[in-house]
Amino acid sequence: MLDSQGWPWISYYDETNGNLKCAHKSGSGWTNEPAETAGDVGLFTSMALDALGNPHISYYDNTNGNLRYARKSGGTWTAEMVDGASDDVGYDTSIEIDGQGNPCISYFDDTPGDLLFARKSGGVWEHEVVDGSPDVTGLYSSLALDAHGDAHISYYDQTNGNLMYARRTNGVWSSEPLDV
Repeated sequence: MLDSQGWPWISYYDETNGNLKCAHKSGSGWTNEPAETAGDVGLFTSMALDALGNPHISYYDNTNGNLRYARKSGGTWTAEMVDGASDDVGYDTSIEIDGQGNPCISYFDDTPGDLLFARKSGGVWEHEVVDGSPDVTGLYSSLALDAHGDAHISYYDQTNGNLMYARRTNGVWSSEPLDV
C-alpha cells in the first residue's frame, strides 16, 4: 500500500521470530519495526492507512488461534484481540478503514468454515457472519468499502470451487457466485 506521499508500507510475518512486522520506505530508506511480538503472531496480514497516515494491521495469532488487530498512533503500536470465539479464527484477513476512522475486517473462521466481518465502533468490536452456509466458504477474502460505508467482499467457496461476492446493504448481507 502507498501513503499520501507515494511511499510503500508493508505488513508481514517474520517467520524466524514469529512476529508481526511493519516496513515503510521513505527518502532515507526502509524502516522495519515489530508491531507485535507476543507469541507467534502475524500470519495472514492485511494493512490499511487511516486519514492521518497511521498504519492499521489485521492478522492471525498462531499461538492462540485468534484474529488480532494492531495500530500505530503517536509513534506507539497497540494490539488487541478482535475475535477468539472459535479455535482457528482469523485466516485470510482483509482490512479497510471506514469514513469515521473505524477498522473493518473480513476474515475466515476455520472451525465452522465461514466468512466473517468485524467492525470496531465506539471502542467495541461487532462481529457478523457474512456467509455461514454449510459449505467451507470465506477463504482469501478481499474487502472494500463504498462511499456509504457498506462492505463489499470477494472470497472463495472451497466446497463448490466458486469465486463469490458479498455485499452489505442496509445491514443485510447478500452473496452470489461470480465464477462457477
